Amino acid sequence: LIAELDAYILRKAAEYIKEWKDKLGVYINLSVNLSRVDIYRPHLLEDIIDYVDSNNVPHSCYYLEITESAFVEDSKEVIPFLSKIKENGFKVEIDDFGSCYSSFGALADLPFDILKIDMQFIRSMDRNPKVKAIIKMIIDLAKMMDAITVAEGVETEAQYLFYL
Repeated sequence: LIAELDAYILRKAAEYIKEWKDKLGVYINLSVNLSRVDIYRPHLLEDIIDYVDSNNVPHSCYYLEITESAFVEDSKEVIPFLSKIKENGFKVEIDDFGSCYSSFGALADLPFDILKIDMQFIRSMDRNPKVKAIIKMIIDLAKMMDAITVAEGVETEAQYLFYL
């Protein structure tokens, strides 16, 4: 049932962006997770384009997230798919970066706009100075690759200030 649920979420996301535009007068970006099942669906991209276009939503407002583990385990399938997503104007997010054994080689080939640092790094940064160094390196790496960094799970002022 995951494919049906994902299709529903992908469609509703486009509808919400349109609804917010109608109510607020501005487009609000929205991120939607793609499951591994989605990536192998033959007409996924066409379906997404249909959902977004039928709601008159700019593709750039619709962010698609994929977990780091999905591209590390099957980059030969995932990279071309994500390239097509970006070619069609959508934003690509890598979710939970650092949760697996990050492959920097794959990251160099992966088309993405946003790198989301895994929450476990944030939670352990106050206890382990090496983690702070890794987080700093990820932020610097993303900047050099013209990507935005998002830190999941920031809960304290010290954690927030670390990213400024």
